[in-house]
Amino acid sequence: MTPLCHSQGNITSVVEKDATNCSGKTEVKFYRLVGGIHTRYTIPMNVAGQVPFNPDFNSATGVTTTEILWNFFTAHPKL
Repeated sequence: MTPLCHSQGNITSVVEKDATNCSGKTEVKFYRLVGGIHTRYTIPMNVAGQVPFNPDFNSATGVTTTEILWNFFTAHPKL
């Protein structure tokens, strides 16, 4: 697991693990939301004071659970 840092280099409450170049050119991305609970986060996770928090989540990555999942699947369409 790799801690995710924001643009100033400070570690955030989100860690990430990636598996790339898997069989069939698949990719797996795992986020661990430190301090989070097993729930779908519908509020933005890039707002200071939120737990979990990562200020670098944006429109490209997504800022809620749904957006992060949607952006991942959009970037990895089934052929």
